[in-house]
Amino acid sequence: MTGNGKYRTEGEQVSRDYREGKISLQTLVDIFESYVDARESENAPDFEELRGAWFPIEIVNAVRWDDPAKASKNETAVREFIQEFLELLP
Repeated sequence: MTGNGKYRTEGEQVSRDYREGKISLQTLVDIFESYVDARESENAPDFEELRGAWFPIEIVNAVRWDDPAKASKNETAVREFIQEFLELLP
Protein backbone atom coordinates (compact mmCIF):
# COMPACT_ATOMS: atom_id res chain seq x y z
CA MET A 1 0.00 0.00 0.00
CA THR A 2 1.75 3.03 -1.20
CA GLY A 3 0.68 6.14 -2.96
CA ASN A 4 -0.66 9.37 -1.61
CA GLY A 5 -4.29 9.07 -0.56
CA LYS A 6 -4.61 5.32 -0.92
CA TYR A 7 -4.71 4.72 2.82
CA ARG A 8 -7.38 7.36 3.27
CA THR A 9 -9.48 6.07 0.36
CA GLU A 10 -9.30 2.51 1.64
CA GLY A 11 -9.83 3.63 5.24
CA GLU A 12 -12.96 5.55 4.33
CA GLN A 13 -14.34 2.46 2.56
CA VAL A 14 -13.56 0.31 5.61
CA SER A 15 -15.34 2.86 7.80
CA ARG A 16 -18.41 2.78 5.51
CA ASP A 17 -18.41 -1.00 5.56
CA TYR A 18 -18.37 -0.93 9.37
CA ARG A 19 -21.22 1.62 9.58
CA GLU A 20 -23.27 -0.46 7.14
CA GLY A 21 -22.68 -3.61 9.18
CA LYS A 22 -20.66 -5.35 6.47
CA ILE A 23 -17.63 -5.82 8.75
CA SER A 24 -17.16 -6.05 12.50
CA LEU A 25 -15.32 -3.57 14.68
CA GLN A 26 -12.63 -6.23 15.14
CA THR A 27 -12.10 -6.38 11.39
CA LEU A 28 -11.89 -2.58 11.20
CA VAL A 29 -9.35 -2.59 14.05
CA ASP A 30 -7.24 -5.20 12.26
CA ILE A 31 -7.30 -3.30 8.96
CA PHE A 32 -6.47 0.02 10.59
CA GLU A 33 -3.64 -1.61 12.53
CA SER A 34 -2.25 -2.92 9.25
CA TYR A 35 -2.14 0.69 7.98
CA VAL A 36 -0.22 1.76 11.09
CA ASP A 37 2.18 -1.16 10.70
CA ALA A 38 2.68 -0.40 7.01
CA ARG A 39 3.44 3.26 7.75
CA GLU A 40 5.92 2.15 10.41
CA SER A 41 7.66 -0.20 7.97
CA GLU A 42 7.83 2.69 5.48
CA ASN A 43 9.58 4.71 8.20
CA ALA A 44 6.87 7.35 7.85
CA PRO A 45 7.06 10.07 10.48
CA ASP A 46 3.30 9.87 11.14
CA PHE A 47 3.12 6.24 12.28
CA GLU A 48 3.28 7.05 16.01
CA GLU A 49 0.46 9.58 15.71
CA LEU A 50 -1.56 7.03 13.72
CA ARG A 51 -0.94 4.38 16.38
CA GLY A 52 -2.10 6.84 19.03
CA ALA A 53 -5.34 7.42 17.09
CA TRP A 54 -5.82 3.68 16.47
CA PHE A 55 -5.39 2.69 20.11
CA PRO A 56 -8.73 4.10 21.44
CA ILE A 57 -10.58 2.12 18.76
CA GLU A 58 -8.79 -1.02 19.92
CA ILE A 59 -9.68 -0.27 23.55
CA VAL A 60 -13.38 0.15 22.74
CA ASN A 61 -13.27 -3.08 20.77
CA ALA A 62 -11.76 -4.89 23.77
CA VAL A 63 -14.44 -3.46 26.07
CA ARG A 64 -17.10 -4.75 23.70
CA TRP A 65 -15.62 -8.24 23.88
CA ASP A 66 -15.67 -8.06 27.68
CA ASP A 67 -19.18 -6.56 27.91
CA PRO A 68 -21.23 -6.71 24.68
CA ALA A 69 -24.06 -4.77 26.35
CA LYS A 70 -21.88 -1.64 26.15
CA ALA A 71 -21.67 -1.79 22.35
CA SER A 72 -24.63 0.45 21.63
CA LYS A 73 -23.69 2.83 24.45
CA ASN A 74 -20.29 3.67 22.99
CA GLU A 75 -21.06 3.71 19.25
CA THR A 76 -20.87 7.51 19.06
CA ALA A 77 -17.41 7.46 20.63
CA VAL A 78 -16.31 4.67 18.26
CA ARG A 79 -17.35 6.70 15.23
CA GLU A 80 -15.55 9.77 16.57
CA PHE A 81 -12.36 7.73 17.13
CA ILE A 82 -12.64 6.30 13.62
CA GLN A 83 -13.04 9.78 12.14
CA GLU A 84 -10.00 11.05 14.05
CA PHE A 85 -7.96 8.15 12.70
CA LEU A 86 -9.16 8.75 9.12
CA GLU A 87 -8.21 12.41 9.31
CA LEU A 88 -4.61 11.42 10.01
CA LEU A 89 -4.30 8.98 7.12
CA PRO A 90 -2.24 10.15 4.18
